[in-house]
This record gives sequence, structure tokens and C-alpha cells, in this order.
Amino acid sequence: GACGAAAAIVDGVEHPKITPYLRALGEEILEEAKVRYDDFYGGQGGREVMLRAMEEQILIHDYKALLEYPAVQEALAENKIEVLPLFFDMRAGQLLEMDPQNETLEFLAGIRDSDYDREHDNCCGHSDPQLADGPAE
Repeated sequence: GACGAAAAIVDGVEHPKITPYLRALGEEILEEAKVRYDDFYGGQGGREVMLRAMEEQILIHDYKALLEYPAVQEALAENKIEVLPLFFDMRAGQLLEMDPQNETLEFLAGIRDSDYDREHDNCCGHSDPQLADGPAE
């Protein structure tokens, strides 16, 4: 399933607790995700691929924002930490690392193949209509 925040931004969902945050963050990232959708995915694949582009763009945004913190910069300069932009694809069961230079994802590890048994889809609330991908029917 898609990230709930990404889906809310893409679908324009209004919610009193999250809408102000999503508006502040979402408009900038949504525009960047549309560019990513066109550049990396050829503008093909519809909503599901747009959500993936949005999730990836959130990762890029958060990674860059983290690197702006003085404490993080200091720890990096002193080789005390390493910051890795990681993406876990729950549906495919894959851990990917983003290359910060070209913003592409590289496969690191998989815990199951992409044709995993759908009975495990409930583990993260995907069967809940409020959490499922797309609007509830």
C-alpha cells in the first residue's frame, strides 16, 4: 500500500489534523513528484505509479532536510554517523537505498518476492477502507 500522507496529498484529502501540515509540505513535494513521475516513469502507470513517485520524493525531501541539521552535519563531519536514504517497499518486501546523486533506488535486500501471499496484506491495515489505497468504495 501507498504511504497515507502521499495518498492524501495526491488525492487532495482534507483532514483537520493533517491538512495544514500536508498543504505546507505537500504542494512543493507534489510538484517535484510530478516531475519525477514524468522523468523516471515516463508519465505512465496512473495513480499507483504517481503515488510511488510521491513516496520517493518524500524520501528525497526528508533526507535533504535531515542533512541540514547542525548536529547531523557535525556528526557526519566527525564520521560518527552515516545517513542512508532507505526505502522499504512493503508490497514487494524489498529494501532499497536511494543514490543521493542521481535519486535512483538500488535494491539492497528482499524478504519475499513480489508475488507474496495476499493473506498477509492485512498486517499493516491494508484491508481497512480508511487505510487502503485509493478512495473507499
